[in-house]
Order: sequence, then C-alpha cells, then structure tokens
Amino acid sequence: MFMEKEFTLSIYTENTVGVLGRICAIFTRRKLNIESISAMNSETPGLFRFTIVITSTEDQIYKVAGQLEKQVDITNVNVFNREEIEYKELAIFKVDLSREDNLMDTIKNVDAKIITMGKNFATIEVNGKDDEIDVLRHKFQPGAVVDFVRSGRIAISKKGQHAHIEE
Repeated sequence: MFMEKEFTLSIYTENTVGVLGRICAIFTRRKLNIESISAMNSETPGLFRFTIVITSTEDQIYKVAGQLEKQVDITNVNVFNREEIEYKELAIFKVDLSREDNLMDTIKNVDAKIITMGKNFATIEVNGKDDEIDVLRHKFQPGAVVDFVRSGRIAISKKGQHAHIEE
C-alpha cells in the first residue's frame, strides 16, 4: 500500500486566462483535493507562479506533475516535500476581547503581533508554518475568535538553483 504525504508543487506558467481552471481540472480528474493555493508573479518577468499543497502518494503526485507539464501555458513544475522547502503562511485573527481574558499571554511565545486594538476587538497577525498558526488558533478561549482568514502557502526551494530552471 502506498503512503500518502504532503507535497508542495511550484508551478510556473504564462499568465493567461483560464490557466488556473486547467490546473484545477487536472487535480479534479485525479480526485485530489487542493489543500492550499497561492498565486503570484514570479522572480522571472512574464512568468506566474502557483504554489499548491496536496496530500497524495508520491506515484500519483508525479503523474499529476507530468500531466501539468504537458499543458501549453505551463513552463515548469517542481514537486517538493516539507524538508525541501522554506515555507510560510499568514493568518489574521479578529478576537473578541470580552471572551479572551489575557490576550498578551495568549500570543506570547508565538510570532504574532497586534495589528489593531479597539475597545471590544483586537486584530492579530501571525506569520509561520501551518502548525504554528494552528497552535495559536487553539490557544484562544472558545468563542473568542470571531473572524479568521489564512493565506495559502508560499514556499521557496532550499536548493541553490532557481526553481523554474531545469537542471
């Protein structure tokens, strides 16, 4: 039996209409759920970069990567495990101060900062790995978090070369 694990795909594309839909369709056909996605301009002018997190078997993820690379608008696909990348996510919490007894103690020892502090609510920002954000989320009192938003993963290879250039 094949073991499923988390993979991060770095997909370089031309920035054309419909490319995201075509990428998602490939995952849908394989019945793979996208757990996180972010898209942005890349370090190379004219290339766009998608960072997608998927849990799958190694065999299946490389088959998907091969299908992605066959797409006209896609210039390169890199597959990474957690150990091969540096990655972060951003989360913003809106906290009801009447339900959170000691906000400073809650965010202590976490790379979090208070963005705004009002009479009734505080807005907290945290940058970190997914598990670090989850730790903070569970530290708040029940019902204290009234709004929560989290970005998709951004990641960069630990290798010395540019990720979009074939070796």
